[in-house]
Amino acid sequence: MTTSDKIPVTTRLNRPSGRMLIAVARVAGQPESFVTYRPAIWFDETPTVCRRSRWSRTMRRLERCGLVIRQVDRSRDRVRKVAVTETGWHWVIENCGPGAVLPLESL
Repeated sequence: MTTSDKIPVTTRLNRPSGRMLIAVARVAGQPESFVTYRPAIWFDETPTVCRRSRWSRTMRRLERCGLVIRQVDRSRDRVRKVAVTETGWHWVIENCGPGAVLPLESL
C-alpha cells in the first residue's frame, strides 16, 4: 500500500527500538482527536549528520507531493507533520532528535 507511487509503506509493527518510525494516524472529526495508528515508513537508523542525505531525500519526496508541513517543538527537536488528506490518511508525525523513537500510543 502506498500514499502515492513514490512513498513506500510497510505494515511491520515489531521492530527493534533503534529505528525511526513515521506513524500514520487516522482522525475522527478533528486533527487533534487521533484514534488509531499504523506504521508508514521505518528507517533502519535514526538520522544523524552522517546519514542526513538519505533521510532528506525521503522527506523531499514527501514534500514534492505536497505532504510535508514543518513545525518546531518547544524542546527544539524537529517535528514534521505530514497531511495526507486525499488518500484517507490524515496526519503523519515524525520526531527527529533524542525522543525520536516513541511507542505508537504516545504519539
